[in-house]
Amino acid sequence: MSHAVGDARGDNRPRLKLPPALAQPAAGRAAPFPPPQPARSSGYTLRVLGLFAALALIGGAVLVHVETDRTSGSTSTRGSPATDPLTTEPFTCGGSTGLGVSGAPTVAFVNSIGVADRSAFDRVTFGFRNGRPRDVVIATQDTAQFASGPGAPDTALKGNQGATITIYGGDAHTDYHGPTDIQTRSSTVVELREIGSTGGSLVWAVGLAGTPCYRVAFYDNPVVLVVDFKKA
Repeated sequence: MSHAVGDARGDNRPRLKLPPALAQPAAGRAAPFPPPQPARSSGYTLRVLGLFAALALIGGAVLVHVETDRTSGSTSTRGSPATDPLTTEPFTCGGSTGLGVSGAPTVAFVNSIGVADRSAFDRVTFGFRNGRPRDVVIATQDTAQFASGPGAPDTALKGNQGATITIYGGDAHTDYHGPTDIQTRSSTVVELREIGSTGGSLVWAVGLAGTPCYRVAFYDNPVVLVVDFKKA
């Protein structure tokens, strides 16, 4: 038949006749069997298994990484500037900063305190259950010796410089059940300790190994006081 068509066209070149297995089925009829598919080698299976193993390892690394950032039960995660806006703010070296707010609860209950070691800074956090306290003051000093109050001996923390975080209208003994002296392995914030709790005020001292350069802000939902100390 192929040859006859060639003759009708005046084309005497030989025609290649397809074997039945490769011939196209008639309209409306299914092919006798699907075209053969290349077999997947064992290397493909190994690559798929390797991908799942890599994903599992990556997930495990993230979980471990977040867990090692926890010092005292507070949650600290690494975020992008969009989710962690304080990372785009400059540091202030020395001096003091106050963060007052109106409409604060009579008592702001602390429910978490933590220290996280980051690549360029160390982060101190205080979480609050029911809103921001009425005022917070961060004050730096050039020694790691802290006055504990009238008639009380000074408190010596690790490090050679320091800062105090005073929370007015705060309570760290009702909801918070973590340590009140946190010693770290960080290169900047080496110790965080409560040194005073009287008259509705909390005072926590920060022992620093280096110049006290910091930045501070409140985050909402949940409410967290965030204080970053710059690494040397």
